[in-house]
Formats: sequence, C-alpha cells, structure tokens
Amino acid sequence: MNTYEASENNTIEVGQGSLKLLYSADEGKLTRYVNTRNSVTAFAEKSYGYYSGNDGTDKDPQASGAYVFRPNGTFSIKSENQTPLTVVRGPLLDEVYQQLHFSGK
Repeated sequence: MNTYEASENNTIEVGQGSLKLLYSADEGKLTRYVNTRNSVTAFAEKSYGYYSGNDGTDKDPQASGAYVFRPNGTFSIKSENQTPLTVVRGPLLDEVYQQLHFSGK
C-alpha cells in the first residue's frame, strides 16, 4: 500500500492508461477527470448521501428490508474539513480510500 505523492501543481493523479482522476492534495477532493486518448478534460466532484429506511405504517406495513428498498428520505453527507487520501496502486488499477468524518443531519 502506497500513500500518494503530490505533483508540482499540488494534485494527485490516480488511474492507469489514458483515464485519470485528479484530486486536490490540499483538500483531498476530486477536481478533474482526464481522458488523454481523446483529449477530454472535465471538472468533476463527488458527493455522498444515505437513505433512511422506511419502518412501515398501519396502512402500509411493508418496511424496508433485505429484499425491499423503501427509502424514507435522503440525506447528504458533508465531510468536515480536509479528507486525507490513501492511494493503492496495483498492476491493473488504482484505488482511492478516504475516511469521512461528519456530524449528524
């Protein structure tokens, strides 16, 4: 397992071949997508969220469970402060690991 090394412009390049994701070394945020095969560069960002499961009601007792997905609301997760990255570079692909710290709703 390797940690990342930032480039001169303070970005971390992840990906092998012609497809790359660029992360900000300062904040750990995804900033750009680059496809060198067709010269495409685009701004990118990621966000996280979770669904609260439905407990069912008297009129509709079907709750969210193993085989039934019934959301009872969607909540976004906003990370607090900087989110450090760990990049694992393998022979076939690169993986990015981040541990998010957030406060309730």
